[in-house]
Amino acid sequence: MAVARFFRLFPLLLSSSFVVLSPLAFSASDSEALLRLKESLIDAGALDSWVPGSNPCNGSQGTWEGLRCSNGVVTGLRLEGMGLSGYINVEALVEIQGLRVFSVANNSFTDVIPEINRLGSLKVLFLSMNQFSGVIPSGYFDNMGSLKKVRLSNNKFTGNIPVSLSRLSRLIDLHLENNQFGGQIPAFDNPTLKYINVSNNQLEGEIPSSLSKFNADSFAGNPGLCGEQVGVECSKADQPIPNDTFKIIVAALITLGAVLFIAVIFFAFRWRKKKQQNDLKELKTGNSNDAVEVPVSVITDKKEESVKSACSTRKDSNPERLSIVTELVMVNDEKGVIGLPDLLKSAAEVLGNGSLGSSYKVKMTNGVALVVKRMRQMNALGNDAFDAEVRKLGNLRHPNVLPPLAYHYRKEEKLFVYEYFSKCSLFYQLH
Repeated sequence: MAVARFFRLFPLLLSSSFVVLSPLAFSASDSEALLRLKESLIDAGALDSWVPGSNPCNGSQGTWEGLRCSNGVVTGLRLEGMGLSGYINVEALVEIQGLRVFSVANNSFTDVIPEINRLGSLKVLFLSMNQFSGVIPSGYFDNMGSLKKVRLSNNKFTGNIPVSLSRLSRLIDLHLENNQFGGQIPAFDNPTLKYINVSNNQLEGEIPSSLSKFNADSFAGNPGLCGEQVGVECSKADQPIPNDTFKIIVAALITLGAVLFIAVIFFAFRWRKKKQQNDLKELKTGNSNDAVEVPVSVITDKKEESVKSACSTRKDSNPERLSIVTELVMVNDEKGVIGLPDLLKSAAEVLGNGSLGSSYKVKMTNGVALVVKRMRQMNALGNDAFDAEVRKLGNLRHPNVLPPLAYHYRKEEKLFVYEYFSKCSLFYQLH
C-alpha cells in the first residue's frame, strides 16, 4: 500500500525537483561568469558578497551586491559608485545570456570603450562618470538594436558621435554631455527619442532639424553649433551636405581625377614623341663638303644569315633626315668607307630610345642600311683615349660581336655607325 502511494506521488515529486533545481542550474552558470568578471576588477571590495558556492539570485532579488534577477536568472548588473577600476571582462558578460542592463557608472574605469557591443540584447548601458577616452567607432552600436537608454556622459571620449547611435530605432534616452566629441551631430530621425543631451562638447555645424523639439540646454557649451535652439544663425558652410549631394560631389571628383590622369598620360606621350623628333632635328646642324664620297660596298648576306631573324623595327610615318656636322672617323673599312654626304642625304627612322641614348636606322641612297647610335653618357674619356678604345672595338672579330664601322666624337655626344641587321633584337632572341 505504501509502495503504491509512493509511485503515485513520484511524478509530482520529480516535477517539483525540476522547478526548484532549474533556476539553480542557471544561477550556477551565471555565478561562474560573475566570479570571472570580479577577478578582472581592481578595488572590488564592494563585491565581497560574490562568494563561490553561493546563489547570486533569490527569486527576483539578487543576493550578490549589484545584481538584478528574474526567476533566478541574472538580468542586470548595477555596479554604480563602487570605486571599481581595472578591466571589464566582456567574455564573462557574454555568458550571462539573460543580461539586459549593464551599468558601471561613477567608477574609475579608464582606456577606450570596452567591446560591450558584443552584448546584443542589452536594453540599458550606463558608462557615465568614468575616465573612458578615445574615439568610439562609427558602427559600434550597429548590433545593439535593443538599446533604449545609453549614458556615456562625463568621460573623455573624442572624435565624432557614432552614427550608429542615430540608427537605434528603440532609443529613448541619450546622454553624451561633458565629453570631447567633435564634428557634426548625426541626424537622429527617431520618433521614440524623448531625451538627448550633447552639451559641453566640441560639436559644430547646424543642429539637425530632427532634433528641433529639444531645447537649448541639450546643446549648450558647444560654441561651434548653430540653429534655432542655440539662437545662432547658420551660414551655408555650416549646413550639412545631403547624402545625394555628397554622392554627386564624390562622383564628380572621381571623374575629374580620371580625366586629369588621362590628360597627363596624353601630354606625356606627346612630350615623348616631340622629344624624339627634336633628337633627330638636333643632328641636322649643317653639312660638310670636306669629306670624300666613296661608294659603300653592299653588305653581304653571310653575316645576316648568322642572325636568326624574327624581330621587327618601329617605323615613323614621316622619316627624318639625319645629318652629322663633323667628320666620321672610320675604324673598320672592310665594308668600304662611308661618305658623309651620303649619310647626310639619308632618311632616318627611330629604332629605340634608352637611358644612354637613341638608335636610328639609316638607309643610304644606294640601298644599304646602317644603324647610327647616339650616346650621351660617355664623357669619361678624351678624344684620343676614346679613339683608341673605339678602334679596339673595330678590330674585334667574333661571331657574336658587331664591331663599329665609324664614329663621330663630340664632348656632349658620340655617334657610332654599325651595319644594320634585320631581326637582331636581343629581346626577340630571348623571347
